[in-house]
Amino acid sequence: MKLTFWGTSHGLPEKGRYCTCTMLEVGDNIYFIDAGAPLADIMVNHDIPYERVKAIFITHAHLDHSSGLPVFIGMQKWFKRDCDTGYYLPDEFLYNGLHPFFTDRPEESNTKIHPHVYQKGVFYDDGVIQVEAIPTQHMSNINRLTYAFKVTAGDKSLIFTGDLSDEFQDFPEVASKENFDAVVCELTHFSIESAIPKLNAAKTKKMIFNHVRDDKIALLKESNDKLNFSYTITNDGDIIEV
Repeated sequence: MKLTFWGTSHGLPEKGRYCTCTMLEVGDNIYFIDAGAPLADIMVNHDIPYERVKAIFITHAHLDHSSGLPVFIGMQKWFKRDCDTGYYLPDEFLYNGLHPFFTDRPEESNTKIHPHVYQKGVFYDDGVIQVEAIPTQHMSNINRLTYAFKVTAGDKSLIFTGDLSDEFQDFPEVASKENFDAVVCELTHFSIESAIPKLNAAKTKKMIFNHVRDDKIALLKESNDKLNFSYTITNDGDIIEV
């Protein structure tokens, strides 16, 4: 299993960093966790075949996690007609916002486009990977749905936290109850001090931070003596084998 981090910035792109977008490769299959980066541009510039992209999973509806979808959808509709990528969206709000891109002139376009609104629990299983949605509280102040993902592929398992709440109380509890090959955790929204006990309790071979902000990177490094694990802070283009 290979992870490629195409976007590692926080809510806004920065020089050298697109917004959040992670590519997961399992065998010949490709999956994306969030699409805040210009996904279609990345596909073209890095010779990634559309036909290999089986699904795109969006953790929540903020634009820094979903704004790359419209152009990707357009490429699939008009130019990559053998592509049958599924789109897995966290709520009706995002589904409705993307509806015009999915449905514009359907009689002339690819009919293999399949958008879905998922819910808590296991919502995807293609025989290669299984994805379980774990509710978080990132947008609870406006009663919007946000999720972390547990991804299982054969004997490998990972957690992608998506964006979390300020006090880190929604960091997935399963991370301290089961053994994982990697936890991919955002590094922007929460207090480092409040996060340390739960991060220390996580049972993972690799702790990987993305969705990063420079001030939080500095605070994390200042707390190194309080951490019982090593970690990787990702940059755009980083590849990590799991």
